[in-house]
Amino acid sequence: MPKILIVDDDDVFRARIQTLLQSRGHNTLLARSGTEGIRSARLELPDLVICDVNMDEGDGYAVLDALRKDPITAAIPLILMTGMDVTDGMRRGMELGADDYLLKPFTPEALLGAVDARFKKQKAQREHEEQTKARLVAILEATTDLVAIVDAKTQGILYLNSAGQHIFGISKSEDVRALRVQDFHPAWAFEIINREAIPRAIKEGVWTGETAFLNRAGREIPVSQVLLAHKTDAGGSVDYYSTIARDITQQKRLEKERSLMEVQLRQALKLESIGQLAAGIAHEINTPTQYIGDNTRFVQDAFKDLLGLLEHYEKLLAANKAGAVSTELVAEVEAAIAKADLSYLTEEIPKAIAQSLQGVERVTKIVRAMKDFSHPGSDEKTPLDLNKAIDSTITVARNEWKYVAELVTDFDPGLPPVPCLPAEFNQVILNLIVNAAHAISDVVGDGSKGKGNIHVSTRRDGEWVEIRVRDTGTGIPEKARAKIFDPFFTTKAVGKGTGQGLAIAHAVVVEKHGGAISFETETGKGTTFIIRLPLTAPAHVKKAA
Repeated sequence: MPKILIVDDDDVFRARIQTLLQSRGHNTLLARSGTEGIRSARLELPDLVICDVNMDEGDGYAVLDALRKDPITAAIPLILMTGMDVTDGMRRGMELGADDYLLKPFTPEALLGAVDARFKKQKAQREHEEQTKARLVAILEATTDLVAIVDAKTQGILYLNSAGQHIFGISKSEDVRALRVQDFHPAWAFEIINREAIPRAIKEGVWTGETAFLNRAGREIPVSQVLLAHKTDAGGSVDYYSTIARDITQQKRLEKERSLMEVQLRQALKLESIGQLAAGIAHEINTPTQYIGDNTRFVQDAFKDLLGLLEHYEKLLAANKAGAVSTELVAEVEAAIAKADLSYLTEEIPKAIAQSLQGVERVTKIVRAMKDFSHPGSDEKTPLDLNKAIDSTITVARNEWKYVAELVTDFDPGLPPVPCLPAEFNQVILNLIVNAAHAISDVVGDGSKGKGNIHVSTRRDGEWVEIRVRDTGTGIPEKARAKIFDPFFTTKAVGKGTGQGLAIAHAVVVEKHGGAISFETETGKGTTFIIRLPLTAPAHVKKAA
């Protein structure tokens, strides 16, 4: 039977109420003051409190306020009694959370009716709560996400839904309350839970992040997890945690596949770029090698003439040693000198050698630039000399821009090495230079009537490095500016662009390097792309796949 606590300092009236309630089969508890009533309510947890308003030690409002502020007793129904004018008192009582108000003297029927009404309402509330609980459990059991409730003190599992049992590999007949959180986390994930998740949940109420579970078969299952801390006492300590976790194995697999596809796409575009540049590079190498060959053949022919001349000098030397130098022999040597054109050879051979060395240096620079540009991909950033990397890329792309533009560089000589993925950075610069050349060619045509300008600069800006690539091309149309970094979007003619260059540039600069890429443009006057890279590699950026 329900327990009812009666709080009243009038012994006679209190006894009268007790008799009435016991006649209906209720168990009763008695308190002679407000202080005693508060203490008894906390110890006995009655189903109902009937409390007088006016008492010598702690009035009914104080009792009501104390019970409502205590999480343990906050839900206990309370009926106030008073013999005074109830207008203001009723308002105050209801504001504090009283469930009903009885005016003394009241009839037995009024008292019993109020009590019955409270219990009837409680019953309806319990039934509603049970229905709500049943619906909630049904929802939790139907969800594909793991849902668990964990005891904050013991870290024992109080509840685990069917999805959680499936993830952990637990049979439905097994008592989950015998399990502990650490049983189903690899050591590194359990450390994250204790070191990061629980303190954050206690402080802010919730923690979200990625961890992993360890099922009965020993397989790690990556999960996206939400941890909630629930405080249920007045002191604010955590009584239990609830957690929701989603198996992201499939998501991780898809991300890995997408990363692999991105790498393959970047590599394909890089090979495409190299293929497109190959003819130009061949031409760039062919020019110096051609005059190296011409000069080498000239030196070869000159060497034959010099050898013939040397033979005459040897005859002259031998005759001189024998004391038999004749006028005819001297004339023969002079004729050989004239035939070989010695003065011409002594002037032109050094020039030919110097030109050949220049050609070798030019070829070496092109080959070295190709080597630097084609730096093998790596998933770790390395300190990179940006000025040298950009200069190499400009050399490789020379045939793309030299007919339509004059290219000027303004490199900061004091630029420190920047942590970069060299191959991907080189590809970004190549894309911007080729885009600039194409934009200028749309203005100047083949360059026969004048060229545009490409200006590439670097500078340090605090803890950042800024690279600018400016052109005097057509500029970006206003309607295209919002989509310029979107994959497969291009303003170029069909067959001239894939729409991936700037999208990849954005991904490399922002996602892979933690930097920023933006542009300034004016239709008909040109565009400047601005890249900003941090001098210290941020911890949050993606690694190259």
